[in-house]
Amino acid sequence: MTVLDLLTAALAELNVYDAGTPIPPDQAQFAFDRLNDYLDALATEGLIVYQVSRVTWTLTPSVASYTIGTGATINVARPVSPQAIVNIGFQDTSVSPVLEYSGLAILTPDEYAGLSLKTQMSPYPTRFYYNPTFGTTGFGTIMPFPIPTASNLQGVIYVPTPVTEFTSQSTTLALPPGYKRMLRLNLAVELAGAFQVQLPPGLEERAARAKSMVKAVNIRMTDLWVTPGGHYDIFSDTYVE
Repeated sequence: MTVLDLLTAALAELNVYDAGTPIPPDQAQFAFDRLNDYLDALATEGLIVYQVSRVTWTLTPSVASYTIGTGATINVARPVSPQAIVNIGFQDTSVSPVLEYSGLAILTPDEYAGLSLKTQMSPYPTRFYYNPTFGTTGFGTIMPFPIPTASNLQGVIYVPTPVTEFTSQSTTLALPPGYKRMLRLNLAVELAGAFQVQLPPGLEERAARAKSMVKAVNIRMTDLWVTPGGHYDIFSDTYVE
């Protein structure tokens, strides 16, 4: 199935065109633009994203910040928020095998604002701060803290990689199970208003169901951290040995 086939199928759901009827080029382009607009919005829905990418970059000694985004220093899809970062840390390439230190804390805006010496330096970082900047480049900003001074370090980040916008209507779709149906039905819902047609009965429910099925298979396992040798008392708000 190509992107154009998907557009045709979505419009067929609305009975705008029959399944075998070619879409006029101007309307196909309009639907194509709406599809990419919808894909852009889906990047904000974490469970729609099925892939987590591991990316490394050079931690240059004494450099305080790095850009992140497609084509940036950290060349990966820009995280939509600090919460979208699955894991972050660094690895030391001077030893064999290379040692990776992951699970470092991501500073909240309040924690970062509370750092009295933001330019503090140390051989290794212990935390990172993510500022979801955008600007004209579309890049976010990652800041290690303290600013590392050791050589042979690489930053390591694990981030969700959403389905990218399509560059051509002739692109062949290569997506996991459930995505073609989810895109077809939800694109039809998106296009209904623009083509001034009423949604067929049940289409909105089918689209929502298709999206929920995709999200269900994308639920990721996480580790539950438990402190050994004691418990937390919710009444006193203290940890009891």
